[in-house]
Amino acid sequence: MKNLLWVGAFLVTMCFYTNGVEAKVLLDDFEDGAFWTPDYSLGYWDSDGSAVYQRSHMYAAPLESNAMLLSVNKNGLPWSFFAGHIAMNNPIKDFSQHQAVRMKTNGTPGDAEILLKLRDGYYNEIDVETAKIGSVSGKPQNLLFDYGRYTNGAINLAEIDNILLFVDPGSTQNLGKQFYIDDIELVKYDVLSHFDNGISGGQLTWGSQSVGINFDYDTPKGARARTFIVNGPAGFGSNWASGYFFNGIKNMKPYRYLSFWARVKTHGAEATLYFNLKDMNGRQSASSAVHVLSSEWQRFEIDLGDFFFGGDANFDIKRVSKLDFNIVSNHNGVVVVSMDDILLVE
Repeated sequence: MKNLLWVGAFLVTMCFYTNGVEAKVLLDDFEDGAFWTPDYSLGYWDSDGSAVYQRSHMYAAPLESNAMLLSVNKNGLPWSFFAGHIAMNNPIKDFSQHQAVRMKTNGTPGDAEILLKLRDGYYNEIDVETAKIGSVSGKPQNLLFDYGRYTNGAINLAEIDNILLFVDPGSTQNLGKQFYIDDIELVKYDVLSHFDNGISGGQLTWGSQSVGINFDYDTPKGARARTFIVNGPAGFGSNWASGYFFNGIKNMKPYRYLSFWARVKTHGAEATLYFNLKDMNGRQSASSAVHVLSSEWQRFEIDLGDFFFGGDANFDIKRVSKLDFNIVSNHNGVVVVSMDDILLVE
């Protein structure tokens, strides 16, 4: 393992609180060279034997660590899955103190979609989320599967015995897909905006926008989403919005990522979203951008460290008062960009 101290039950005792955020729990980092270790990490098995999924341990240079190399051929089995089993005596089976499963991947755009389900020791299951591998070509990518808001007591989160993973669920295409998986973890997050209660759904109130705003109910989980209407072509700075924190300031230092769902509703259009932060003294961070290509909902993630490469040298991440972003599109006419579930993730 990456840290030889993290074995058996000691893996959980390493959990502690840092700046009010409970530390993540490592489920598997693939450093032990074994695929069946359910007593202290995960034990992998397949619903259809070796017909669909093939696993091997490889050093993944883009991830700078050992990882699982997964090869997939559907072979006419649209709902085939592989799973990570957790033994009854393994303390990592308790998912109730966290809100999401995160894993690191590496692939190319459009490589695959992964549906993650959780199953408890009583064979109750929930569909968590479907994530797409390869939103950024050739770069490591974190996939976040948020079970925290949607379980509603359907399963016992303190007794999870299997993580079920479906690659390209429902598809029978044999495309010979191959990608890496590494560092499967349990993490916590803080909701900045979920929009379930309108523009004040969460910790941010939205305003000072130069774009039209309304609500769209066509979202990943059926709740409201923020829809930004851009009258393109739009140049940098011409279409922007701001989210102001209810309590005046937000300490973002305990967190590592800004995560959110987004899509471009306008057929054939693309958009780039530029984010930056301002502290309570008006000092501005550097900008970080994501490129939204699809009309399908997709989760994006920005490393908060990106906000420190430029911007005001005295910007204070512990006293953030506002989240700004600009929308840029070269599409002629109206461009509709939707967002939902803006989170800070450890």
